[in-house]
Amino acid sequence: MRLNNSVGNNCKAVALSTVLNYYGYPFSEAVCFGLSGAFDFSFSKVKFKNSYFNCVSGNNDNDYYFFAKILGLKFNVIKPHKEKNLKALLEDKIQNGIPVISRVSIDKYIDVLAQKYFRADETYTGETKKIFKMLQTSAGIHVVVVGNIGNEMIQIYEQNIERPVNISWERFANASNPKSTCLMHPVNSVYVIEPNYSYEKMRDSMDIIVAKAIYENMNNYLYANSRWYGHSRIADVRDWIVDTLKKDGNHKELAMFVFFCDTITGGGFYRRIYSHFLSEVNEMYFANDYFVVEAKSYMKLSRKWSAVAKKIKIANAKDKRDENDIIDIVEALNDIEKMEYDLAHRLLEKGASYINENR
Repeated sequence: MRLNNSVGNNCKAVALSTVLNYYGYPFSEAVCFGLSGAFDFSFSKVKFKNSYFNCVSGNNDNDYYFFAKILGLKFNVIKPHKEKNLKALLEDKIQNGIPVISRVSIDKYIDVLAQKYFRADETYTGETKKIFKMLQTSAGIHVVVVGNIGNEMIQIYEQNIERPVNISWERFANASNPKSTCLMHPVNSVYVIEPNYSYEKMRDSMDIIVAKAIYENMNNYLYANSRWYGHSRIADVRDWIVDTLKKDGNHKELAMFVFFCDTITGGGFYRRIYSHFLSEVNEMYFANDYFVVEAKSYMKLSRKWSAVAKKIKIANAKDKRDENDIIDIVEALNDIEKMEYDLAHRLLEKGASYINENR
């Protein structure tokens, strides 16, 4: 099976884009991210080995279910118990022209990507390897689209590589079901997503679908009662960062926060991708630049996250922190917290208004 794979940075949104493009839906990574209601903020303690670390991210993990529901897609999660059953499942889907998404632990084959598919100085593989070295274990938070499979090799589509990636079946099987993980064990999880209707039949209702996705996403972000997700977690992160910086020395957890915040996930990255989502759907489905102002504002917000991540990195590198460094970081995070709320509330109201006016 040959796929016209999307290229981007968020593995889940890119995988959705690749699969939906195969079925004729012209959705980019950003559009898939926005329609999946994945915009969020999370802060939680995750256990690994005999200790805990704080995990920060700018999204939630309910996105595939949200995406399938709002677009009326057929969606199924299959978890074969044995390796041979996983292989048989993938072979069956590919032979029937059905692309699938598999959850994997990328650390099990990141060295292959670094050697064959990236430049030697590539930031993505270097930073990713560094984080897994800190964790000293696997994390099943990555997904790939499976294109073809043979006796000894499997072809997958990675989110930031233009051509298909070939790795051994042994490595893929290990990545699909590693011995242990600190985050979301993959357990051979396979996601099958198929449309019930052609994009042409959906086209005239896409504006309402987009408005609903924005409204529901922002309502959940602002008001859902959750220990781990939502706007209120930003204040928790602020307090944790301040308490940690008051302790002398370099803290690995803050190094991971900078990585998650600006390099791979977190505030900076996900606010950039949401800005692109608003800009793209505005051009595709709305008149009169309905979401243009918000698109520009989320890009500005992403830069604020990136800036505060750099400040934290600099402060964390000092043996002894200057009190003014901490004050500056607190002020920056307070500004971000307010801007996050104002923008989300504005989108909540605009989404609701559009739905009511166009029923």
